[in-house]
This record gives sequence, C-alpha cells and structure tokens, in this order.
Amino acid sequence: MPGKNSRFKKVIFREHTPTSRRPASRSLTVIIEIQGDPKEFEIINFAKNIVWLQVVNEGWHAIEKSLQHIEFNELPVLGKPAKEEEDFIAWILRA
Repeated sequence: MPGKNSRFKKVIFREHTPTSRRPASRSLTVIIEIQGDPKEFEIINFAKNIVWLQVVNEGWHAIEKSLQHIEFNELPVLGKPAKEEEDFIAWILRA
C-alpha cells in the first residue's frame, strides 16, 4: 500500500505509429513511489528497465516517454508492486 507521505511520479510510455499500420497507439504507465531524492533520468531509467522487455517483445516502434507528477489522491488501485528497489516501488498499468 502506497504511503501518503511518499512522492509519486508516473512514467508514460507511448507508441506512436502511422494509422495505416496500426489502428491505435499502445501505452503503458509505470507509477513509482519515490522515497529518496532521485534525478528525473533515474526515475525514467528505473521505469524503462521494468517495461523494456515487454515493449520489445510486443514490437513497439517510435516510443515516447514522459514523466509526470501524480498526487496520492489521484492514484488508481495498484495491487502488488511490479518491482521494488532502494528508493523506488513501481506498479505497471496498461492503458
């Protein structure tokens, strides 16, 4: 269960492909509970390491990454974390 005193970020991975090749773009969101003071690139790299194999296996192309803040009261139901490391706890959400 995420802590109310923690900070949260979401890293959104989107695949943008021409509509002639695929009817819709795919996306994954990684919600990260942050307990330290990491740099933005550390947060993005942590999230990328979690989803990269899945993205590659599904044949994604033209992947865009964005990092956004998320408030505790905006969190969806998260369930069991996908990965826990020193200052990070992460959950994967598929759109």
